[in-house]
Amino acid sequence: RVITKEFFDIRAFFIGVLVLNKYEEKKVDYSKYVNLPKMNKGYEGQFAVQLQNMLEEYGSFPSNIPKYPRFGSQTAKALLQWQLENLTNIDRETLMSWGGNYFGNATIKKIKELANNNS
Repeated sequence: RVITKEFFDIRAFFIGVLVLNKYEEKKVDYSKYVNLPKMNKGYEGQFAVQLQNMLEEYGSFPSNIPKYPRFGSQTAKALLQWQLENLTNIDRETLMSWGGNYFGNATIKKIKELANNNS
């Protein structure tokens, strides 16, 4: 596929901006989230909002999207990103097959571990 110089220059500028942004380590107070129960996509209730808050604090749930008491596709997408970056004991293929649809034992265990490491 052929692209014009103008097309390239516009995209190259944006790539440069992304590279120049300062990296900030994600600091999450996981102690606030150690009591979250197991949830699946479709779950409705206040725990879904707490999960969204944790994911927003982490940086995987967009801050410009309103939080609803429902574990929907946006929550699943953000959770999958969190799981891929934090559940290093589970292979990527398995996590991808789960698709972020499950907030279960492995995720809860990791949150408790991270909470203990921060205290």
